[in-house]
Amino acid sequence: MKNKFIIVLLLFVSFSYLSISHPDTANNNRQLTNGLKLKVDTLAVNPISKENNYTDNVVNKSMPWIASLIIGMMTVIVSVKVSKASSKNVDKQIEASTRIAIEQINSSKELALTEFKATLNSKNRQDWINEVRNCLSEYITQCRMLNIECQNTPISSEKFEDYFSKTNYNYYRLLLLLKHNKDEHSPLFTLLNEMSGLMDKHILNARHEINDYDNVAILQKQNEIVKAGMELFYFEWNKIQKMENK
Repeated sequence: MKNKFIIVLLLFVSFSYLSISHPDTANNNRQLTNGLKLKVDTLAVNPISKENNYTDNVVNKSMPWIASLIIGMMTVIVSVKVSKASSKNVDKQIEASTRIAIEQINSSKELALTEFKATLNSKNRQDWINEVRNCLSEYITQCRMLNIECQNTPISSEKFEDYFSKTNYNYYRLLLLLKHNKDEHSPLFTLLNEMSGLMDKHILNARHEINDYDNVAILQKQNEIVKAGMELFYFEWNKIQKMENK
């Protein structure tokens, strides 16, 4: 809009100058004509120089073209300067838009990375809970079956070996999944060790055919393990909920 306004203004000035220049030429002609008549009628002494009149006419006739040429050159110069200024403004706008776009991309990338990490941590924690829960339930079940088999007469070697191997397998898996020095894991870790000690005593009694079994202690320890496991799971599930709500 600024460029168009400047160009229209210059054209208006040019046409105004041209329209004013022609009446002056006509007036000069009339003055020359009157001068000639005055010379003829009154025989005035002051002569009119033809050379001066010719020069004045040429100058008067050339002035509109010179003015148009000057105005045209000024228009071109102003247009070039305005175009350069507009080009600089466009470059600044492009640079600003590019900077904003890059900042938005970086922000989106950081947000996506944060969400991905939170999702990954949440999934890993949920998988850990599921694995500990499955191992714990399997361990308690195998301990119960092994304790019963220890008190059977005669003991089935095949069943005994199967329960014994499964019990040990899940016991050591739980020890590897838990952190004994962590406050939330420590109670369950301690109970598992106590349960393992009771089971070892029953297995030795069975192999030496010693009828000394503390079934009440076994059942009580199993209940304590279940309770400690539930408390640990609820604690870990609350962590997952807090991570997902961030």
